[in-house]
Amino acid sequence: MRRLAKFALAAVLGFCGSAMAVQGPTQSPLKVTVLYTNNNGGTLYVAFQPGAMPGCYNNQGGYLHNTNSMYKELYAQLLTLTAAGGMRAAVLYTQNTPTNNWSDCTIEGIYLLPE
Repeated sequence: MRRLAKFALAAVLGFCGSAMAVQGPTQSPLKVTVLYTNNNGGTLYVAFQPGAMPGCYNNQGGYLHNTNSMYKELYAQLLTLTAAGGMRAAVLYTQNTPTNNWSDCTIEGIYLLPE
C-alpha cells in the first residue's frame, strides 16, 4: 500500500512538474527563415525571425519532432508560411532546459491568424 502511495505521489508530481506550451508574440507577418533536417530521426529545426520564440535559441527557433501527433499538419503550415512569404501568426512552443542550442525549445503548434 505504501509503495502504491509513493507511486501515485510521483505520478502527480511528474504531471504537475511537466512543461507547458507557451505562445510567442503574434508576428505580422511570421516568416520562416530556416527549415533544416537530416536523416537523423526526422526531427525538423525551424527558425523564424528574431523575437518569434522568446527564450529559445536566438529567440527564434526550435525543433519540431516527428513524434508530434500533428507533425504533418504543422509541416504543411510551415510550407504555407514559406510559400506565402509569411502571414500573421504566433508559434506555440515548450521551453526545455536552456543550453543555448537548437534543442532549447520544441515547437508544439502554429497559431495562424490570416487577415
